[in-house]
Amino acid sequence: MHLYEMNRLKGDFLATMSHEIRTPLNGVIGMTSVLMDSTLSKDQKDHVQIIQRSGNLLLNIINDVLDFSKLESGKIELVLAPFNAIQLMDTVTEVMWRQAHSKGLVIASTAAVSARRNYLGDGGRIGQILLNLASNAVKFTHAGGICIDVKTTDTSSTESVLTISVVDSGIGI
Repeated sequence: MHLYEMNRLKGDFLATMSHEIRTPLNGVIGMTSVLMDSTLSKDQKDHVQIIQRSGNLLLNIINDVLDFSKLESGKIELVLAPFNAIQLMDTVTEVMWRQAHSKGLVIASTAAVSARRNYLGDGGRIGQILLNLASNAVKFTHAGGICIDVKTTDTSSTESVLTISVVDSGIGI
């Protein structure tokens, strides 16, 4: 079997698996929307929102599996769209809170006032990277805590450098 044929078969497999996983996941995400419209206590709504955000993050990961095959073939494209870095940070903090708390860790987030605006970039990929870093921080931190920080530096009147960092008291990378 030639390399081209192997790559084609791998791409077909990834596309099929991605579809098979996305279908039930979209059902879960859709049902969380239905739940949010029902009568729930504040705590229940908070839990459903976390499920919904986690589902969306998982959906992004599944999409990235497909993107991996696109990357190998040189066909990857960044999605340039407005995104809010503070919302990304808050979502990741909320998703990781229970796992951190169960280990006795503190997880917090901070943001510079200047970072409180929308940016143009691939927010989905940035969110996945941030979730991966935060997850590893929780995994490898045994005492203390994790802090997700967002800062920005204006480079011109229309451009800024966005810096998002995950700092932990663990063993480090």
